[in-house]
Amino acid sequence: MAKLSGFEDKFYPAQFLLNWIWNFENIGFLISGMSSFQQVIENLSFAKHAKINHLTQEQNQLYLRIQKAYLDKIAISCTKCDYCNICPKDIAISNIFDKLNEVKRYENQKNPSFSYNFIPEDRRANKCTGCELCISVCPQKLNIPALLKKCSQIFDFKQNYREVDI
Repeated sequence: MAKLSGFEDKFYPAQFLLNWIWNFENIGFLISGMSSFQQVIENLSFAKHAKINHLTQEQNQLYLRIQKAYLDKIAISCTKCDYCNICPKDIAISNIFDKLNEVKRYENQKNPSFSYNFIPEDRRANKCTGCELCISVCPQKLNIPALLKKCSQIFDFKQNYREVDI
């Protein structure tokens, strides 16, 4: 396990992230995705030590730097809630946005472009008619048709992602 300055000797990624959430006074309930009984036991153990406003200024700064690094690697702040599934053309919106985020995250367009080709042609970004039904249901208030046009430039028309203003 790695050692982080100002933290316990053992580093558990889940505990690291949960500590940040539990640090906030206005968090009253936390749902943590767990895939094994061992993770349930670990999270309960971590919760026993959770406290409000327990992080030092140095620790808070570390979380903020991590958050910035993460956000800098996101092209589209789509949460994949799929409320946009009301699309009359059944465009694979969240899947397409995920591909674009993968391009930005890894600064490479080859693999996401390859996997984009597995999206049926009639559900690809270039099939968006711009009806804007998706905008009204998007919790992130994304201009989905405009973003799909940019995705289409990259994936359908093979334009280099560095040349597209995302």
